Amino acid sequence: GFNIFYEPEASVFHYHGINQDMDPERCASVVKIMENLFENKDSFVTTKDIHNSLWPEMQEAGSVIDQQIYQHISALRTALKDIGMEGKIIETKNKSKFKEGGYIFHGNMIH
Repeated sequence: GFNIFYEPEASVFHYHGINQDMDPERCASVVKIMENLFENKDSFVTTKDIHNSLWPEMQEAGSVIDQQIYQHISALRTALKDIGMEGKIIETKNKSKFKEGGYIFHGNMIH
């Protein structure tokens, strides 16, 4: 497996990664998704679970929030790729009419 070291006070940022546009709220959301996936390592985490952890006050926001989550996951994948961790670190489980979509994190993180 892989190990990820998370340092919230790091002085190096990837402009197109989790700190895109230097937006602290976006960065915090991406990091919170990473922490949520890691806490549930190798388990299925639904998009709704991620949504509720990031924006509990917006329970009925629907597809707009799903798109934001998708963009945050994409930024997280880009950051992982930038440090040489490509592949199925974050596995996507697509939504269907029978089940909700979500993600599974495969890897290790050191905080």
